[in-house]
Amino acid sequence: MCGSAQPCAAANGGGPSRLQSARLVAAVAELGSLGKKELRALMSVDHSKQLAQKIAQGGAPELVEAMLRSAETRTPDAEDCVADVMSSLEEMGGREPEIACCLMLALYPIASKLMMHDVCDRIDLWIVVKRSSSLADHIKRLAASESDAAMKRHLEGLLSTP
Repeated sequence: MCGSAQPCAAANGGGPSRLQSARLVAAVAELGSLGKKELRALMSVDHSKQLAQKIAQGGAPELVEAMLRSAETRTPDAEDCVADVMSSLEEMGGREPEIACCLMLALYPIASKLMMHDVCDRIDLWIVVKRSSSLADHIKRLAASESDAAMKRHLEGLLSTP
């Protein structure tokens, strides 16, 4: 969530077209198979802005699902897929921490259902360490729309952690 774009905040102007959005989802899906050099190339200013818009429009779960489907082509094991995606998001976090954190928040419920406490703890750590006002706003919106009481409490807890 480059430049002056604030990915977790509401997008300015119109969103990408369906075709641009589909391309973006496909590009994000490939993150899991990319090395650091390729990941940096993908995370251009334009891609960062597009990701920020997609996330601001509530598209983080779709992006994470695309990454999981891509990981599934390499391993059918759900836990391995989640671990793969988390590693990719941590790589992304070095360059675009807000985008990565917003995507991690979409990965959290999946990792939680699989009882992957190590991944959940890593996500929490990223959120607490990299929390910004725009990331906090994103978490507030997620918490407000969350129907699962335990997940809602967890999100609210992330906001109150110093």
